[in-house]
Amino acid sequence: MSRSKHAVYWLWLLVCWSCGTPTEDLVVARVGEMEIDAPQLLEFEERLHPDLRSKKTGADAYFDYLQTIIDKELMVLEAKKRGLDQRADFRRKMDKLHSDRVLRRFLQLEVYDKIVHTQEEMLAHQRETGRDRAVQVRRIVVATIEEARAIKAALEGGDDFDTWASHNLLDETQLEGGRYLIKDELYPRILQEKVFPLALGQFSEPVLFNDQFGVYEITAEVPVKLSVVQSVIEAELLKEKLPPAVQALSARLRQELDFVVHDQALERVRERIGQGAKAFTAEEREHPIYEHESATLTNGDQLDFARELGVGFPEDAPEQFDWFVRDIVEPRALLLAGAYTAGVDREEAVVAWFQERQLSNLLVAMRRDVVDGVFASREEAQAFYDRHPNLFRPLESIGVQEILVRTEEEALALREEVERGGDLGALAAEHTLRRRGKANQGEFHLHPWEKQQFVPLFEAAQGQKIGAFIGPIALEVAAAEVLSSEPISGPYYAIFRLLDSTINAAPRPFAQAERRARALVRRQKQERLFGQFIIQLRHEYAAQIEVFRAQVEALVRNT
Repeated sequence: MSRSKHAVYWLWLLVCWSCGTPTEDLVVARVGEMEIDAPQLLEFEERLHPDLRSKKTGADAYFDYLQTIIDKELMVLEAKKRGLDQRADFRRKMDKLHSDRVLRRFLQLEVYDKIVHTQEEMLAHQRETGRDRAVQVRRIVVATIEEARAIKAALEGGDDFDTWASHNLLDETQLEGGRYLIKDELYPRILQEKVFPLALGQFSEPVLFNDQFGVYEITAEVPVKLSVVQSVIEAELLKEKLPPAVQALSARLRQELDFVVHDQALERVRERIGQGAKAFTAEEREHPIYEHESATLTNGDQLDFARELGVGFPEDAPEQFDWFVRDIVEPRALLLAGAYTAGVDREEAVVAWFQERQLSNLLVAMRRDVVDGVFASREEAQAFYDRHPNLFRPLESIGVQEILVRTEEEALALREEVERGGDLGALAAEHTLRRRGKANQGEFHLHPWEKQQFVPLFEAAQGQKIGAFIGPIALEVAAAEVLSSEPISGPYYAIFRLLDSTINAAPRPFAQAERRARALVRRQKQERLFGQFIIQLRHEYAAQIEVFRAQVEALVRNT
């Protein structure tokens, strides 16, 4: 029982103890043969997100929750009445969910829980993978490989690193602000290969990343305790030990179980598998491939599994099918047979999980059966578009070419230089302190989701025409965004040219917005239809619904 269910259970016991309610009166509603008890109602309320809780109070709120639970039970009754739970596609999906869950649980018990890593193994793996040290890294980033090679040669000849860095500042000199980094923290991954193995004071070959070239140096290193990287070490050791452990378990099960492989059936499939899954009839899909008293795996199961994994079978490569059967399908069938033999499928937690999944999937199937046929015409979409033009305006974004500097005086001087004919791009490449856009002459694009971070730029662009030259404006910039030998947070000043903008843009033409308009209309129609369906169910099944108001009111009084 989960912690939340424990809490609900003990809360209900307290209620019963305080009010003397007998056990048989715990039911607050009944739908057909299904009873809804007080712990269910309390748990439903507890699991609701605060925004979804009823605005009502007391018993009225509980009656709202109870109505929702009743509606779900009605949907289940109707779904079974329509035979949705017996449809082949639904049953296949449920069988797959169930077998996957049973298999995971069996592997947990028989493999994962039995794999142990000794202290010696973990320490050895830590040393072998280089995770016994953390390094401090600095770099010089330039635009071309020729520059990077020249800088590397100069540094190896004894030139001062900081002097070169001050003239070639396309990115921050200290990697991750000078923080000590273990191997896995070096990004991009090429740094793990090209930089991490360097000795102290050694310079890397030019490393290409994001169309720039960096020369890296490890300036300091410290030892790393096993506890810092133990989770990574354990995961990698588990990955190494898992395949042989599963193979050993499969081999043991093959000896212990009465497991039947239909070789002739497999050979018939092998001869035609290159034609694709559609080459097999519904009857042929039901042919057993592997059998055990507890489970049968059919040709259809095998074909569906291949599709799920994205495995194809070329006509001229039958060995692909052989590999799939030998290394994927047969071990899975063996492990499932072992799981069912061990009774994993009968464990209380597995049974409860599967019942919940069946219910949730049946509710989804019921809703789809009601609303999937809804269609939105072009005329309906056009009318919706005309009534709600704001829904079809592009979200606000801007493109700018910016120079960011530390003081307003610098910004004013640079603006005057641009107005005298200076090249904004060249000046941005030389002077801007913003990391973003530095390598692109100060140009960058701000997306709608970045508006909160760049409010001053968006506000300054409001009402401006494309090409407008704006600023200086004051704005707060985080130290991480700044390219400087001593980056600090605080007020900076920007001048920029507005390159593009969707601020206050007109709605997109209907021809471009029609698909979205149709989708919105369809969703509205589906919601209305589904609401009508629920009301219809309440009337149709009214004789099978009982709500025990006194029990609900007693529950409220005592909680």
